Amino acid sequence: MKNRLRKKLWYLRESHGIIGVKGGTEVEDMSFEELSILKDVSRDMVPMIVKIGGPEARNDLRHCMKIGVEGILAPMVESDYGLNNFIETMKELAGNDLDNYYLAINLETITGYYNINSMIHHPNFQWIKQVTVGRTDLAGSMEQMVNHKDVTSVALDIVDRMRKAGKATSVGGKIDALSAGIVKNEIQPDRINTRHLSIDLSLSKNLTFSICEALAFEIDLYKLFVEIDRSKEESYVKRIEDTKARMAKREVAFIPTFSLTS
Repeated sequence: MKNRLRKKLWYLRESHGIIGVKGGTEVEDMSFEELSILKDVSRDMVPMIVKIGGPEARNDLRHCMKIGVEGILAPMVESDYGLNNFIETMKELAGNDLDNYYLAINLETITGYYNINSMIHHPNFQWIKQVTVGRTDLAGSMEQMVNHKDVTSVALDIVDRMRKAGKATSVGGKIDALSAGIVKNEIQPDRINTRHLSIDLSLSKNLTFSICEALAFEIDLYKLFVEIDRSKEESYVKRIEDTKARMAKREVAFIPTFSLTS
């Protein structure tokens, strides 16, 4: 199954603008074994970024470095204090190899939005290569639905200001084919990320199909994880159903190019 996932990932890279895979020990709830499996699937094909449990999650960072992860994403960075803690922790653990890591932060609360200027002007902001807007938590912090116009407006301003600061921009948060269109047209980031894949919008020729193919890949990834560890089966079955529901939110018919069950 792992080899078949590699074939599908290669297809997604070549045909749908997939430029990276994403794991996580935070809301993604991935074990170190699962992170290692995802790294094996993506190895020598696309880079892997991992959202660690917090800006100073040293145990997560050590495992990521051990398995050769290329990128580290710090969640819930709401101030220059959190930003500084993340970078100083990376400096401590990576040492002279710090330059080799693609460092990113999640800006995903209204508090973080209000503190953008202090983060941009912090000396350690120079190490950040990408800023990701997490729409789900951003919307929650604003007490709005994820596709509400006020959430979209804040996300657009974050993307615009971070782009002017020279950073790559990405947007995620309950992405389906319909919401991806909103993100692309109204927020205009460089990339859109589903739970486990990053799509370069300049490389995706048909965003609806790219999103559906990405979600289909994630379903197959969850099936592989269930085979490896039955103790998380209930959690992954729920995640599969949620992903299928998001795949259904589209205006055109879609049949996955690859399926592990076909």
